[in-house]
Amino acid sequence: MKNLNSRTIIAKGMLSLILICVLAAEISCVGINTAAKGSTSEQVKTNNDVKAVSLNKSETKVIETNKDTEKKSEADQNKKTDSKDDKKKDTKDKPNNDTPVQKAIKPKYKGKKTAYLTFDDGPSNITPRLLDILKQKNVKATFFIAALSKDTHQKREWIKRESDEGHTVGIHSWTHDYNYIYSSVANYENDFEKIRKMIISATGKEPKFVRFPGGTDNTVSLKVNNGVPIMPTLLQNVLDNGYIVVDWNAGGMDARKPIPSKDTLVKQITQQCSKLKTAVILLHDSAPHKSSVEAVPEIIDNLRAMGFTFEPLKNDDEIVRHKPTVKYIAK
Repeated sequence: MKNLNSRTIIAKGMLSLILICVLAAEISCVGINTAAKGSTSEQVKTNNDVKAVSLNKSETKVIETNKDTEKKSEADQNKKTDSKDDKKKDTKDKPNNDTPVQKAIKPKYKGKKTAYLTFDDGPSNITPRLLDILKQKNVKATFFIAALSKDTHQKREWIKRESDEGHTVGIHSWTHDYNYIYSSVANYENDFEKIRKMIISATGKEPKFVRFPGGTDNTVSLKVNNGVPIMPTLLQNVLDNGYIVVDWNAGGMDARKPIPSKDTLVKQITQQCSKLKTAVILLHDSAPHKSSVEAVPEIIDNLRAMGFTFEPLKNDDEIVRHKPTVKYIAK
């Protein structure tokens, strides 16, 4: 019995020891699991922190990029503004060559058919014969003087006779050199002033009427200036100084070479005037134009038969003026 009890006690002790070991093992496992969970939690927490930092950097980068974009955009805008300002400055500093282009003036019917005989490029040695014809026909005309760079006593006498006999004397040109007068405003004004002084010296009167060499709509001035229009400026300057510019709506063909015959001029001018009620007729009285002078008596007779009366330019007659050419079209 004692041995049995002793064995029983030992067995119980061994069982208790085993239970204690099992419990100790379980406790150890729980601790390990807890530690493992804690480690995983820390790792997750750390990973989340890294991820958060990474996003913050990304946001910072985006913000910085946006700032850079804004700075770049602002710089581009400033550049554009500066460019616009520079363009405005360039435009402001650049001389403006544009001038008001005057409208053409067409003749107005005044209740009677009126013809104005006008002669360019004189006086010359054929002018006295022309003055004799006009006196015989009792017709007053208008003479646009071109000195051709020569101021002689004889020319002044012819100009004086024109004025004394009731004709109107106007300004045409001192040189009649297109390459000179239309090469600059200054050259035209210099030419203008010389012929003006010559007329005043001969007649004692300030001339009122002006006719540009080649007419207001001439294209020669464009050729001289490489296509740059000068006529609008010259016209405006002349008008601003109180002068009256007159062109023509009949005649002019005797400026061509060869000069047409007397019969051709009479026929052409008569036909042109048959369609008009107010006719400003262009002819020439420079030395080569003998056929023009010879045509005058028949022109006067034909137009009178058509009901025309003849007058010189007077008062403030703005009868015919062409529109200045601003664009040359080669033919």
